[in-house]
Amino acid sequence: MRARTDAINGAAFLMPWAFTGYPGIACSPAAATMAARVAALGPVPARVAADACLPIAPQVAARQIAEGFAAAPPELWFARRGEGAAAFIRGVAGAVDGLARTLAEAGAVLHGVLRATSTDGAALFAALRERSTPADPVEGLFRACEMHRERRGAQHVTAATAHGLDPCELLVLTAAVRGPGVHTVLGSWPQRRRDEAGARLRELGFVDLEGAATDAGRACREAIERTTDLADMTLVQHLGADAESIVEALTPIAAAVVRGAPT
Repeated sequence: MRARTDAINGAAFLMPWAFTGYPGIACSPAAATMAARVAALGPVPARVAADACLPIAPQVAARQIAEGFAAAPPELWFARRGEGAAAFIRGVAGAVDGLARTLAEAGAVLHGVLRATSTDGAALFAALRERSTPADPVEGLFRACEMHRERRGAQHVTAATAHGLDPCELLVLTAAVRGPGVHTVLGSWPQRRRDEAGARLRELGFVDLEGAATDAGRACREAIERTTDLADMTLVQHLGADAESIVEALTPIAAAVVRGAPT
């Protein structure tokens, strides 16, 4: 479920507007993407919205959100994000509209169970949950996947904190465990802060002097993932017998989004 909702939510970061900027709004593509992501929160201070984007460095997120909100109001960003993501999904999935009924049903089920789960401190998920379900089935499915992704993302940061790691330390450990090729937002943190995180991980015995993960580090990273999974189990419990059919319905759309990623 996580792999599929992550992939479909990725449409917002893979669509052309994420690289060229949103048409008719004058700001950088990075600021556009970030402002659109947090737009469901409404016109809150950029620093407040940035906290919902952890583990991205708050200073970077706040700067981009401030630029975006200065260029256009949150409501416009929110509407355009859904529009652009749905258009991208249609473009890469081909006959997706032929699956309209399946998409509508899958989206409706996901919206229902997500609205029935607790927010668990996930501010952006809570804001998205209060929004009405889009009438367009493709955009509706994207929104449901976005809600799940934001809920799980917040749970992941909370899990890392419970295991004694701050967001930057989590990212440094993830890179050490999975290798330098893994895509993370570690680069949003200044080098000095990354070096400090590496030093603390060495003190904890999670990485060696070369920065490679130790057995203890891999075990900690796996424990964080497991804690996140357990926190996410309420979604599976609410889905019940629908879980398998929802995964099956999401699979071709998720695969199409991944195949459509820019090279």
